[in-house]
Amino acid sequence: MSDRGIRGFPRDLAGIVAGAALVLALGGYLFYRHEARAIRAEKYAELKAIAELKAGSLAIWQQERLSDVRLNASGYIKQLVGQWLRSPGSASLKESLLARLREFRDLEGYQNMIVADPDGRVR
Repeated sequence: MSDRGIRGFPRDLAGIVAGAALVLALGGYLFYRHEARAIRAEKYAELKAIAELKAGSLAIWQQERLSDVRLNASGYIKQLVGQWLRSPGSASLKESLLARLREFRDLEGYQNMIVADPDGRVR
């Protein structure tokens, strides 16, 4: 019997070529899987860094807003609000308070400001 397969191609050589193709395909698949995992890990790390930056920025923004509230809750605006709440019918107190709030709003770049009581009711 001959050592020849289909169309005279040696069977040993066909086996070697098939084995090499299988090894190359497996190697390519494993390389692809490794690279895909590496890229995914890199992108997750980038997203984590972005999320941490955003969270830090939000925390700083919140701290600034709370500082603004504390600053104004202890000074002139607090006095005006207290006087206005004791005399809600006083137009001059209301106008003084509104003028001060408008000034603060414009200086700080806010779109609006509200006065609320401790229960959250807007006054």
